[in-house]
Amino acid sequence: GIILLLHKIVKGCDVDDDCFTEFFCYIRGITSGLTFSLHRIQFLLLNYFQRQFDPKRGAHAGSVHLLAESLGSMTDMLGFRAGVQKHYKDKFEHVGLIFTLQSIWYWSLYADVLNSFENGKSLTVSYGSFDEEELHSLESGRVGKLKRFLVLSRKILFDLNKPRGIPDIEGMLMQIDHYLSSCLLYTSPSPRDST
Repeated sequence: GIILLLHKIVKGCDVDDDCFTEFFCYIRGITSGLTFSLHRIQFLLLNYFQRQFDPKRGAHAGSVHLLAESLGSMTDMLGFRAGVQKHYKDKFEHVGLIFTLQSIWYWSLYADVLNSFENGKSLTVSYGSFDEEELHSLESGRVGKLKRFLVLSRKILFDLNKPRGIPDIEGMLMQIDHYLSSCLLYTSPSPRDST
């Protein structure tokens, strides 16, 4: 499934207009215990991003939110909430690199956050259901930025969905501005800095 989907993305074919549609639906829809595998979660994650960023359909295509929810439940079934390094530390020969598993975990959380923001739903991987400290990182690069985004967005979604109290919207906006200015916006050095 992963190889066929990569082929479809690279060739730019529309997944709905060919003979692979039923096969992809079958893989996405399997729910038996044997299908909770790392290969299936990789397929779902790739399929999620292919559908999320498909310019022909847009992010509001029918099954994008279902894929995000499936990713959330599969990460739970595969023990990602317990901590990838702890849960898979003695299983390298079966699962591959821990970095790959952590990337799957972080991008699954990202899909959960987008699904929550776009559809007004609570997080599938609820706030506080795993050690959120693993996301607090001073790493640079894409992974560090992704982790900082996850910390910020998950906290905001948790505060917005609290059953009681009034969320501090102004404080949230300030946190978002700080994140954008410190992580995403490139500021060129001023001429004074070079002297």
